[in-house]
Amino acid sequence: MENNELISTIVELNNNLIKRANEIATMYANNEINKASERLSFLIEDFSPFIEAVDLYKELFDIDVIEELQDKLQLILNELEEEDYLLISELLLYELLPLLEDIREHFTNGEVG
Repeated sequence: MENNELISTIVELNNNLIKRANEIATMYANNEINKASERLSFLIEDFSPFIEAVDLYKELFDIDVIEELQDKLQLILNELEEEDYLLISELLLYELLPLLEDIREHFTNGEVG
């Protein structure tokens, strides 16, 4: 895959993950637990190809972005086991989404390519 295609794919995946994480956080906040939990499991699965792609550009980041993503996802999974749905919503909104937005910024502001 050509570099520009890969970057475009990463940005597209990132936008999709951001949109879905927002929707899931809203569902949890609205007490739509079963629907949100089902979608969360799919969301977490979909991080695998995203993380693999971002890992190719990890030198762009001041932090270990892959480790940060994995840590945030693990926190969310831990709270899912604890059934703390309000905390999951907050983790999505205030931990995961800012990280995803930062990653998107790196790929859309010309730092890559």
